[in-house]
Order: sequence, then structure tokens, then C-alpha cells
Amino acid sequence: MEINTVGIAGTAAAAPEPYHNLYGRENVYALWLDTARDSGTIDRVLVLFQEEKINGDSFGALPGDYMEPGALAALIKEGSRIEATGAIQTYKDRDTGRVQLFVWGLYLAAAPKHSQQLNIAYINGTVAKAPVYRETPKGKHITDIAIRIPSAFTEGFYSYIPCITWEKLAEQAADLPEGAVVYLEGRIQSRDYTKKTPEGEQTLTTWEVSASKLEAVEKEGE
Repeated sequence: MEINTVGIAGTAAAAPEPYHNLYGRENVYALWLDTARDSGTIDRVLVLFQEEKINGDSFGALPGDYMEPGALAALIKEGSRIEATGAIQTYKDRDTGRVQLFVWGLYLAAAPKHSQQLNIAYINGTVAKAPVYRETPKGKHITDIAIRIPSAFTEGFYSYIPCITWEKLAEQAADLPEGAVVYLEGRIQSRDYTKKTPEGEQTLTTWEVSASKLEAVEKEGE
């Protein structure tokens, strides 16, 4: 059974802005939500949504109004508290070649001002390539793993979700073979890193799912 559900509740970093053509979808908007970890670290998560696919009544829009391009997006302001539910996906920018992880929003709602932070992902997919096990200078064990999941846009295509596991979970993930089917729970996190370029050092941001649970799943028929 395919599972791909993400729940995010946080603060809008800015009002939604029109997004470039996304797999042929029109009227797509980009909404950056800031959500805090227990440590206080802020993760900024990209939510893309298509107005025609969202229930605008959640924001008090008049019936029919939210079907017009711009109507739903106009209700969200910088600082708005928003809940979003959808599916995790990736998109490769043709110009930069960079892969962007995002939540394809299927439901948006206004959240109470002091509502609880939420950032949880449940995915079921296939190990896309051999996991990479490593140890940090401080002795922490980490395994990077890429999970292949079906595209939410084109049948027969896939998104490859970068995931990171820690300590005992990292040791477990390191032994997973390519092609193994797994179930994973975790949170979407953003991480800044420095890259040397011909123009000098640049600070870039990458996104991944930090796993809190990882289980191997038997393939159907086995």
C-alpha cells in the first residue's frame, strides 16, 4: 500500500507567490512555512499548491471565490498561521539543476495564532540506491538514504526523497539493499551548507527528511 502524507503547521514567512510551471500545472503558488523543532531551530518548508485543488472555505472565502486565480493566495499574509496537508515530492529546476523538496498541498487551513507546531511525514517507498553510512567528527553515526516514491503528477515517474537517519536507526538503514521497500516516519528539515564556486563561497540550503522510524516492508507476493 502506498503511503505519502505530510502535515505541516507553522508561520507563513511571506505571502504566497506565483510559482513557475510545475509539471504543466497552472495557478501554482509557493508558500514558505516556518516550523520550529523542540530545540527551537526553525525549519523553512516549501508548500506548493494549486488553487483549484484547495478548499478555500477553510479561509472563510465566499463560495466560488477561491476558484479564481489569486483569491485563495491573497488570504494568506506574512505571519499567518497555516496548517497544510499533502504529499512530499521533489522538483528538478532546469535552469540550476538543483533538486527542490516540497510539499504538494492538498488542504490548507488557517490555524490558531498559538497553535502547536507540526512537522510530520509518513512515506512508503523503495530504497533508490545503496545507503551511505558515515560518522561525524563528534562520533555520531549517520546514514543517508534516498527513498523513491511515485510522482504525484505523472504516472510512471518518481520523486527521490533524501532522508537522514541517526545512531541505531543509521546502523539499521546502512544494511538496507537497493530496491528494498521501507516505511519511514520523520520530519522535513532544512539545512544550510557552504559550497565553493567560481564566484566564491556560497551559502546554500538543502532539504531532507530526518527519520524517527524506519521499517523494512515485505514486497507483495513475498
